[in-house]
Amino acid sequence: GIVSSKSSEDGKLRSWGWHTVYGVSSCGQVEHSVPRYNFPRYAVGVEVDLDIGTISFSMSRRWFASCKFSLHPDEAVFPAVMIESRDGVLINLGSAPFEYEQPQDYRSIRPLHLVLNEALPFNQLHALVDTSKCLINGYPLPPYFYDAIDHFKNIPHRVGPQYVELIVTDGVISNGLECKNSGTAFYSVKANVKVQQGKWYYEVTLASHGLMQIGWATDKYVPKAVGGLGVGDDEHSWAVDLFRCQKWHSSQPVALIPKRWAAG
Repeated sequence: GIVSSKSSEDGKLRSWGWHTVYGVSSCGQVEHSVPRYNFPRYAVGVEVDLDIGTISFSMSRRWFASCKFSLHPDEAVFPAVMIESRDGVLINLGSAPFEYEQPQDYRSIRPLHLVLNEALPFNQLHALVDTSKCLINGYPLPPYFYDAIDHFKNIPHRVGPQYVELIVTDGVISNGLECKNSGTAFYSVKANVKVQQGKWYYEVTLASHGLMQIGWATDKYVPKAVGGLGVGDDEHSWAVDLFRCQKWHSSQPVALIPKRWAAG
């Protein structure tokens, strides 16, 4: 944004800003909708095919890494991300449009289309205002906001609530899709939904240039911030790290060709 060097009549500095994600301009406390522009974004696609035991990663629509795995019949996997201190990511499990086209035959962990129930608990105008504020600022939606259709009703191998939430450790600040590590160690984020069969996809858009490990993990995966252990650092998780250009499993790195990643 821009800050004026001259004070206004009331003695306060004037400033103007534009939020490039939500497409909102502001002057003082007043916000105005403005056209959104499609800036180039740097997103990492993460897919898992549980039917054949393959995890794959893409960047700029090009698949650059994959790994094989095997699970016991009663095991499942969930999305997991490890973030270095002062770094951040946007984790899209399907609640917002993906940056790249979703792979054919793959499902998102969370449904995209949301609607307000006709029977709101209080005045509809207040509900509209509250919901708009949440959407603009990226806050969690009000509890009365839900999809009228259960998209996963007939999918027994997806375990968890329809509307996925991110489980974060103490050092991570979560604001909607965005997660930032405000601590001094390697902290982790995971989804509260797991899958046992089928093909699933999610995306991570980088909000900084630092060290992050992105992938999938089983219930036996236990991150340890003090020791710097995250997804890919044990035998129960698989991840890619494009800061060091490596993929990880059981703390064993494998070199990758892709260039070092950059923020979106």
